[in-house]
Amino acid sequence: MCKQPDTVLAHFILEDAQELSTIRNSFDYYEKVTTHDSSLSTCIFSIMASKLGLRDKAYEYFGESSKLDLFNTNKNTKDGIHAANLGGTFMSIVYGFGGLRVKEKGLFLAPVLPEAWESYDFKMRYENSLIQVNVKREAFEVILLQGAEKEIYIYGENRLLKDRLLVELK
Repeated sequence: MCKQPDTVLAHFILEDAQELSTIRNSFDYYEKVTTHDSSLSTCIFSIMASKLGLRDKAYEYFGESSKLDLFNTNKNTKDGIHAANLGGTFMSIVYGFGGLRVKEKGLFLAPVLPEAWESYDFKMRYENSLIQVNVKREAFEVILLQGAEKEIYIYGENRLLKDRLLVELK
């Protein structure tokens, strides 16, 4: 048994260091043996389920992460909220559903929309720029709110963000 998914987390942090099949095999293995006794567990599984295209699982793990203290899942909310888990829940949206990655080559986005949602959006600062991402049912837009135009990667394809990009959702 495993309390939290350290190996799955390593695949998130270093996702370009191994084949997608290795990430999938690791996810499948650790999903069966992880107890999620750590408040930082389900958010990592949500992010990596999104990466692997497992949208229903990603949403399910996101739900578990977001309700951890509301439902007193670990029977310890009396000791205070799990502040790091709140950040992990946010990460499930931005890095998981939003597919956000910052790599040596630049900013990467690969959004998906959970079936139960109509939309979501988030803002980020990147290289002295303020960027907003709005994800809706059929498409998403990336808006440069402040800063200079920049090359970004959308679903792995290099694009120039001048002011606004409208992209069909995959």
